[in-house]
Amino acid sequence: MLKLIIFVLLSFDGSSVATARRGEALFMNPAGLSINPGQECIYLFDNDWHSVGLSFQNSAIGVELKQKEKPLFRVGSGMKIGKSLWLGCNYKFGQASKYELGGIFRPARLGRIMSFGLVIPLKEKPVIRGGLAIKPYIDRVTIFCDALFGEDSLKNLIYGIGVEPLDGLTFSLNLNKDGEIRFGADISFGNLKIGGNADTKFEHGKGGLILSRERYLTLMPKKKKVVKLTIKGSYPEMQEKSKYLGLKRSKSPRFYNLLSNLETIKKREDVSCLFIHFKPYRIGIAQLEELRQELLEIKKSGKTVVVFSEGYGIGSYYLSSVADYIILPLLGNLVLPGLVGKKLYLKGTLEKLGIETDIAHRGKYKSAREMLEREDMSEEDREQLECYIDDIWEPMIQEIAQARNMESDSLLELINNEVFFNSEKAMKSGLIDTVAYLYEIEDILEGFLGKEVKREPIKKFLEREELPRAWEKSKPKIALLIAEGSIVSGESGYDPTPIIGGKYMGSETMSKLLNKIRKDKSIRALVFRVNSGGGSALASEIIAKELKRVAEEKPVIISMSNVAASGGYEISCLADTILADRFTLTGSIGVLGIHPIFKGLYDKLGISWDIVKRGEHADYFSTLRHFTEEEKEKFEQEIEWYYDWFVSEVAEGRGLEKTYVDSIAQGRIWSGTRAKEIGLVDEIGGLLRSIEIAKEKAKIKEAEVIIFPKPKERFFLK
Repeated sequence: MLKLIIFVLLSFDGSSVATARRGEALFMNPAGLSINPGQECIYLFDNDWHSVGLSFQNSAIGVELKQKEKPLFRVGSGMKIGKSLWLGCNYKFGQASKYELGGIFRPARLGRIMSFGLVIPLKEKPVIRGGLAIKPYIDRVTIFCDALFGEDSLKNLIYGIGVEPLDGLTFSLNLNKDGEIRFGADISFGNLKIGGNADTKFEHGKGGLILSRERYLTLMPKKKKVVKLTIKGSYPEMQEKSKYLGLKRSKSPRFYNLLSNLETIKKREDVSCLFIHFKPYRIGIAQLEELRQELLEIKKSGKTVVVFSEGYGIGSYYLSSVADYIILPLLGNLVLPGLVGKKLYLKGTLEKLGIETDIAHRGKYKSAREMLEREDMSEEDREQLECYIDDIWEPMIQEIAQARNMESDSLLELINNEVFFNSEKAMKSGLIDTVAYLYEIEDILEGFLGKEVKREPIKKFLEREELPRAWEKSKPKIALLIAEGSIVSGESGYDPTPIIGGKYMGSETMSKLLNKIRKDKSIRALVFRVNSGGGSALASEIIAKELKRVAEEKPVIISMSNVAASGGYEISCLADTILADRFTLTGSIGVLGIHPIFKGLYDKLGISWDIVKRGEHADYFSTLRHFTEEEKEKFEQEIEWYYDWFVSEVAEGRGLEKTYVDSIAQGRIWSGTRAKEIGLVDEIGGLLRSIEIAKEKAKIKEAEVIIFPKPKERFFLK
């Protein structure tokens, strides 16, 4: 019986200096401590010794106990160097102090199938152990050969093969140069792993047991989980670290992180249900569209989607309508007023302040000037805004109605007649599925799913992802560059001024990043995520030309978020492929120039000026006077020249006739749906789809997404 236990109880990973990883690496090759690092406790033994080790990320401590000998203590640590090299060091003490150096190398292009290992003791007459391991054809088979050298001679050769026919079950065979054969097996139960080997006569055996915080692949059936996701706060495209009075505060996650987490939930087989708790949040309309599409994909994968909120608005309900079950508490509410577009006009305020303007523009729909010139919408602006809102409202109504098994006309009638739905009215109208408070969710989910369930927060769930069987390989990279905020010359930054402030992208910052991406040979493609309403024409052109340089060397895919208009479209138009969401606001191909005059304000404040000048137009841009007729004509000529250049740039980038671009330009905004129809974008799709296209064009199946720019710290003083 003891012999059988020994055989059933040393993991195959710890058999070679080329395959060692995690806690076992402390006893075989310390470089492996930094491969899939984590926390685990390991116990190893054979006929006359016992070893115990504890690993913490890429470091470990341990002790070996041999009969009639002093304990031998070990302290080890490993680190990854570059893309393909792991190095480690052990310090042994107790019997005699000595160091042991280890290394594992997996070539960049062959890292999936080939691994080299080396361990060198730093002592007199060291026995050096080197090894080569390969995974031929499939990850489930590993073959290795280790050689032990000492005093200029070969001490031993050890050959081995491991086969994993089922997840978590590995059978192995080891052979040394003396012809001794050992059979082994190890089995994983997730966080518990046992294994060992023995000779053919079962007289000498080695065994091991591992308790791990991280889960190994296992043949045990995975218990289905209900993953809880709370959506609250903001999800900016570009993440920033913030501080309050010098102290770090929690930071809002990137929108990409939210999408990629949902993508993981879709792919994981151990998820039966996604439970979403909505709290007050700020997410743009196009981003909502992308999230809704991802929730649809999760449903298609066979998972149930349940949502809960104390109150739904039109945006959150549009997103929630895709769910299998919508829950509202008894005194919660559902408010569906419709969509509204509001614009601010400052003409009356400026008149009272004595501020006037000289404005030149090109494009009859370029309506930004109207804020300063009018008290209401022009016919052209009303036309384009109504068209844009229709392009959002009609699909929203159709898709909500379809999701709730209603007719579009019936839903529209409900919204127009009721607006405010308490829980009783929402239930009768078929807009929600049940009424419950948050503490009742466990019972509600049991009723929906027909079995006892346990909710697990998404953060904890993602940490439980199983350790990979495949060796680490340096994947090709795809750069995701976030272009968010107003476009300005100089460096990117943040303006804390209320209403008119916010993020801004600087042409110098973006140029440096684009240049870095272009020169980095490991980056195979670029996804340029744009969320900007424009800004400086010069800064936009500088960014666009840098982007074109990147496109000459590697694929560049534009992913438009909520807004990619004016300069936001200009920086996009020279790329290989442009994607927009249906609800993206884009276009606005036009030019606007504003010259403010504060003479009236100065007079009201009792401020007077006097000037001396040389040159007839030296005070051309003075805030003390209007342009002369001659100056106004020249100003308008410059605006015309810029517009002609903008149209030419779009025509070149999109492969369209200049006259056609002019007809769809004129400063007009378009929804992503219509932009696709008129040729301003190539495909309707979100950020994840853009990354897939980037991989296709780069001819790669897998990629590591590298996000630029790195988060910057901001200080808040309130």
